[in-house]
Amino acid sequence: MEKFFPLELSLLAVSVGKIQAIWSISVALILSSIAAAYIGRHRFGQGRETLLENINYGAASSCAAVLNVASGFAFGSVLVSLPGFLPVKEILVGLGDSAGPLVSAVITTNIMGAVTGSASGGLTIALSLLGEQWANMAVAQGISLDVLHRIVAIASIGIDPVPHCGALVTLLAICGLTHKEAYFDIVVLMGLKFLVPFLCVAFYLLTGIS
Repeated sequence: MEKFFPLELSLLAVSVGKIQAIWSISVALILSSIAAAYIGRHRFGQGRETLLENINYGAASSCAAVLNVASGFAFGSVLVSLPGFLPVKEILVGLGDSAGPLVSAVITTNIMGAVTGSASGGLTIALSLLGEQWANMAVAQGISLDVLHRIVAIASIGIDPVPHCGALVTLLAICGLTHKEAYFDIVVLMGLKFLVPFLCVAFYLLTGIS
């Protein structure tokens, strides 16, 4: 690992512990894919050509989903780095000073989730953008960082299923539906999900129970 340090690659981890969660998810996905392939082996059809067709279809579909999510994350990363985004950042920071870090975290995470079309992408960008400020505000106001983490995690799945959401596009493709046919129901669910983190914040502020 030390040989790669001169390259100054920010994605290199100093210790395995910092990427343990990522590895556990990867292992779980590999094992579940193998289990699903074994359980559904009779559906693959007969012959090597049919098997390869199914494998190629799955690989192509997964690439499309990955590219959809990656492009949304890249777009959000570029957006927050532009000078024009600074006034928006100042407003969000000011919201934390007036309404508290939890409310600021909910709104910011939802905004970034909508921009990127990805819960994980919106969560990552929101924390890299204002995570330190939220942590300082939370400590100053006696709010546990565990509570802040939970609220941000819940808020990340608020309004992320926007029309360009990679997971949504993949879901509709698998179900054989179009945005026109299914998006009204998705919008209703999205509105309900958007309210959940605010209810959690209100419950915590009223009861102190985390």
